[in-house]
Amino acid sequence: MTSSSNDPIGGFSSSILATVSALMNDYTVQSNPCSNDAGWGPCAWVIISEVWPLSNRAYGIALGASANWMSNFIVGQITPDMLKQLKYGTFIFFGLLTFGGVLFIWLVVPETKRLTLEEMDILFGSVGMAQAVRNYVVDSLLLLRKVY
Repeated sequence: MTSSSNDPIGGFSSSILATVSALMNDYTVQSNPCSNDAGWGPCAWVIISEVWPLSNRAYGIALGASANWMSNFIVGQITPDMLKQLKYGTFIFFGLLTFGGVLFIWLVVPETKRLTLEEMDILFGSVGMAQAVRNYVVDSLLLLRKVY
């Protein structure tokens, strides 16, 4: 999506990206607690804080954090039963989810190093507040020019 006019809530596709990343992170952390120290743990939090446009950032981070907590709860509830039923298959399952998370981050998530928050809005397909105000002022001036 190239502008917020095509996407009424200013980044719904970005919210899907952040939620999937948060879910992958939760499965990774639950399968091996040391994996959080290896570097994948904070990926979801970084993505959640960057993909939302400034105008909706608070709501987006709240949604991402609640998805993170809910997935932690679900994984914590199902893991003991999986260990009883699947035994070592549980670790294969979570390992495959970890591998899926690696592929997702590698193929889908764009590089955001050294970008400002305004550049993030452009990268993730949303018109930021500053750009929206600028467009409004420019359009108003052009309209006034045509009228007079």
